[in-house]
Amino acid sequence: MMPGGKKWWTRTLIWALVLTVVLRVGVAVVTAYSPIPNEEGARASPLHVAPSSDLAFYTKSRDYYFSGTFITALEDFARFYEAEGKTVRGLIVSAPVFPALLFLFDYRPDNTLPLATLFVLLGIALAAVRLRYFDARGMPPLWLLAFPFLPHLLWYTINVGTDLLGAIFFSGFFLVYFGSAR
Repeated sequence: MMPGGKKWWTRTLIWALVLTVVLRVGVAVVTAYSPIPNEEGARASPLHVAPSSDLAFYTKSRDYYFSGTFITALEDFARFYEAEGKTVRGLIVSAPVFPALLFLFDYRPDNTLPLATLFVLLGIALAAVRLRYFDARGMPPLWLLAFPFLPHLLWYTINVGTDLLGAIFFSGFFLVYFGSAR
């Protein structure tokens, strides 16, 4: 029980969570056999390298961070933001989170499944946290049950990239800043 006598889990929330898990796992399995083409026709699935135009940039950043120059790479990353609006020439390095995941999971064309599996789990966790937040604020049951079907959250689950990570960080900020004890 939560403060005020309200249950932590309502029946509608449980059904929405079940839908979330079934849809995300189902989409991952179905697209593994029949990939979804993106806007340029590139195939997206857990078994294909993400068809992101940014992946090459993050792969270069991964290689730079983990080629024995991690501290130098962090300094280069910080220098980019310390330029105060000036044009930065030379190497531009991304923030280390996504390149670190590419490194830790050895993400490459013949090894996509480990990181893709993490993204399915992160997609489920993000949707679950958002659903819990919405339920605690009295969102109508129909909308709670419709939320798992939002296509962008499903796409972020099978298309490994920074979108899902950005959504997680934003949701974390939002929940900490605007959340309450409910």
